Amino acid sequence: MNPLLRMPLPLLLAAAVLLLAPAGVQAQHQNHGATHAASSDPRVGLKAGWQDAGQASYNLRLVANVPRPEGFFNPEDIGDFGLMNSDLAFKGDTLFLGNFGGVQIWDISNPAAPRLRLTIRCPGGQGDVSVHENLLFMSVEETRGRLDCGPEGVQSEVSDERFRGVRIFDITNLDQPQQVAAVQTCRGSHTHTLVPDANDPENVYIYVSGTAQVRAGEELAGCSNAPPDEDPNTALFRVEVIKVPLANPAGAEVVNDARFLLGLTAPPAHGEPLQDVLGNLGLRATSAAEAAAARARGGFTVTMGEQEFVMADAV
Repeated sequence: MNPLLRMPLPLLLAAAVLLLAPAGVQAQHQNHGATHAASSDPRVGLKAGWQDAGQASYNLRLVANVPRPEGFFNPEDIGDFGLMNSDLAFKGDTLFLGNFGGVQIWDISNPAAPRLRLTIRCPGGQGDVSVHENLLFMSVEETRGRLDCGPEGVQSEVSDERFRGVRIFDITNLDQPQQVAAVQTCRGSHTHTLVPDANDPENVYIYVSGTAQVRAGEELAGCSNAPPDEDPNTALFRVEVIKVPLANPAGAEVVNDARFLLGLTAPPAHGEPLQDVLGNLGLRATSAAEAAAARARGGFTVTMGEQEFVMADAV
């Protein structure tokens, strides 16, 4: 059997890269148009940076770029996951920008000069947002989330201070949003979908998708991490449905759940075929004559075992 057929995919990829190197088994290359293609691509050689990175775009024009406000980035760690931007919602000329650390509210009436109107510091991630009339909805999934939006997090395994679910803010006065409800769910809310019902104009519905660990039943009654065959009411594989009375959003509550992910049949699985792996690498098995012709044109060729392969751009 060809040893490549037994080689794990990461090792095969590494082997291919090494074989493509000039010092490899057999690799030759000439700049037959590749240099021109690279030099004409505006993305090549872009300058790295934080606020001054190089830019390239196609069929788009950058109108404005404003830095994140204080408190929504970590100057000591620009990639801090706990302050990552996550989602956008719009209402007229107002943009709501979700963040793992809260929400930013921007006035975009002048797209060339967005103006920060307000920030809501409320850590807990992921911070996905939706807006319906005078209500702002925000997903909270992480175990650090608190009912009072405090930045100190929650240290205890079980705590009545923890919040994981969907926050609801009254934004009738955009300059003074008020949290009017915080609906707890077993796995928090990674993201959510807002669903108005034309036949039920007095309510709006929030479909909640949670992907984090199931919280303890001691913290929220009814939460179970058991497999479905052990507990048909498990919090796994389900979407919760929150009903929000528009006249009394403080009365929002979970009214249903759907376990439509149960009972799915797993698709057939097998190891990735060697030809698929080679195709992903841009390699094609060929005859010795074709390989020689490719080399003469300045293309890459790779020898694995007794078989010679040609890079796709040399074919």
